[in-house]
Amino acid sequence: RVGSEQLIKQLELENAQLRRLVTDMLLEKLKYEEQLRARQEPRLRRPEKG
Repeated sequence: RVGSEQLIKQLELENAQLRRLVTDMLLEKLKYEEQLRARQEPRLRRPEKG
């Protein structure tokens, strides 16, 4: 019983760490997507020739 309680606590800690990692990665992805969008905006807003 003590072993299973210890295992559950260990798994809960690992789960929390993994959730934090996923959140950090998603925030980093959003940051890069925003930077890419900002770089592409000037190209999209060029005045048309003619």
